[in-house]
Amino acid sequence: MLTVSIISTKMSFFSQNRKGVVIASIVFLVLFIPTLITGIFYYRSFNKNLTQEVFSQRETVASLTASAIGLKLQQLTSIVQIYASQPEVINDVAAGNWSAAKNIIINLQNDPKNYDYFIGRFLLVDTQGNIKVVFPGIADEGIGQPDDAFSEWKTPILENGADSFVSDVFQRSVYPKNNHIEVLVPIRKASVLVGVVGITVPINEFSDYGKDIDLGSNGFAYVVDRLGHIITHPKYASDGPIIDYSSIPVVQKLMQGQSGTAIAYNPIERVERVAAYEPIPTYGWGIISQEPVKDAFETRDGILLQVIYLIIAISLIELAIACGILFLVSHRHREHSNV
Repeated sequence: MLTVSIISTKMSFFSQNRKGVVIASIVFLVLFIPTLITGIFYYRSFNKNLTQEVFSQRETVASLTASAIGLKLQQLTSIVQIYASQPEVINDVAAGNWSAAKNIIINLQNDPKNYDYFIGRFLLVDTQGNIKVVFPGIADEGIGQPDDAFSEWKTPILENGADSFVSDVFQRSVYPKNNHIEVLVPIRKASVLVGVVGITVPINEFSDYGKDIDLGSNGFAYVVDRLGHIITHPKYASDGPIIDYSSIPVVQKLMQGQSGTAIAYNPIERVERVAAYEPIPTYGWGIISQEPVKDAFETRDGILLQVIYLIIAISLIELAIACGILFLVSHRHREHSNV
């Protein structure tokens, strides 16, 4: 009989203990499940909103910088159009009096209204693309030779009748052999093309664009031409070899006229970055503002980590409550058993 009584008591204890475990588990789940669902909601919400904020900041930088460069190219084109529209310049070029046309343009350049420090030289070119005048002068072997950018502007200006053209970056064939772009405008007399006037702009003049933008200590912006060649980039010298970035995925999108943001790997620099890309309308150039992924998402990741810590902390409190309930149930059972 004693043995049966002991067994009965133990079975009762385990039965009550299981009841306490069940009650504690239910309490824990009732508390934990809403916490988990709420935590997941806020984690995903913060992740989405903070990620979009990072993208938006870089889109804004790219858009503003693209607008600024586009405005500068427009200003330079307007100056060249002033040269090309002067009746004296038109008549002298039509008559082959290149020196007289040069002197008129020099006088125009001396007018503060037409001054722009971006301008390196101006040049006058005949309808075959041969340089007739350059000021300030270049080496004698450059006169009478085809303009370095002739292959680019031949079709749009000579064949398609474009009102202006901005070239891609090229390296001069005569000393000093540094990198330039050209802005060219046709000279027409009674709708007949008689010559072309252009200006050369050293690409280092564009280096200030994007240099002081707020993209963190490791972020920067760079500019490419319509071929995907670097116009300005903080890691490359403006008088070095021309750098081809046409294989970069975001640059390829720019070359197709697209804009947007992406987390992209740069196979040339071997870094994964958050990049916003924006074309410069009319001119075919584009700008990319970028920052390493780790730096760009540092604030976001810190906030998300705090959300995880908060979920864990609340869950531990809930677990402690459940354990407390289990302890109370077990304690009451022991008191009842002793009685």
